Amino acid sequence: MEKDWNMIEVLRHARHDWLNKIQLIKGNLSLNKIDRAKEIIDEIVVEAQQEARLSNLNLPGFASLLLTYNWENHYFQVEYEVLDDPIAGRLDDSVLSEWTGSFFGHFGLIS
Repeated sequence: MEKDWNMIEVLRHARHDWLNKIQLIKGNLSLNKIDRAKEIIDEIVVEAQQEARLSNLNLPGFASLLLTYNWENHYFQVEYEVLDDPIAGRLDDSVLSEWTGSFFGHFGLIS
């Protein structure tokens, strides 16, 4: 079953992720790799836009599962892309979240 994250843990992980991204940018700038630093910034922007789209689907359980999944050690990392699709408004969040968690669990990847 998925972990139930408390607010402090969420903030800690989010801060850690952002600090890692800033360090990547700083490192590339210090090596005078301006183009790579710009690429990393562009990647961050796309990732933030996708996180916003996921969060705006009105599927909080499903969004939480995907947004926090990579914070734990698993055999794979989750990547996703949210497309404009009107079906999302008709999905049952608890069913989708449980199904996704079960799907991951069948691989023995969720503790």
